Amino acid sequence: HNPKTVRATAGAMFRVPVVERAVVAEVLSAAAEAGVATWATVRDGGTTIAAADLSGACLVLVGSEAHGLPEAVVAGATGRLSIPMEGEVESLNAAVAGALVAFEAARQRRSTPAVAPAAEPGPGPAAGAEPVGGPGTALGHDVNAPAADGGVQTRKERSK
Repeated sequence: HNPKTVRATAGAMFRVPVVERAVVAEVLSAAAEAGVATWATVRDGGTTIAAADLSGACLVLVGSEAHGLPEAVVAGATGRLSIPMEGEVESLNAAVAGALVAFEAARQRRSTPAVAPAAEPGPGPAAGAEPVGGPGTALGHDVNAPAADGGVQTRKERSK
């Protein structure tokens, strides 16, 4: 692997399952046999990422910005996904589209059960609104503070 690629992924490429140089029809068939939903990203007409059930195991296929996925691949998937876009935006690049779908899948997987607690009266977030970082999760962290378990160096310690 290219060292810059390994560094850019912060090692995630060794922890996230990735299929390389595979025949798409064989991958779709194997996913179907395993009971894994397959989602093809499409510009228009798909289920929005918020409405799609991405809470379990699934395979997401992302095409290029210019051409998208081949129609045969889209037809072979169990569902189509679209990312709502505002205004005159026509498309997103593949990395952004893939990241948005992955973020939505992660959000769904850490969500609380379908029954949300009643909202407190008075000002505050809308009823049933989820904090950006998930229920009870702080958004981000202080990069200058040591990790609670002491396992990660602070930015200042790394720059020495």
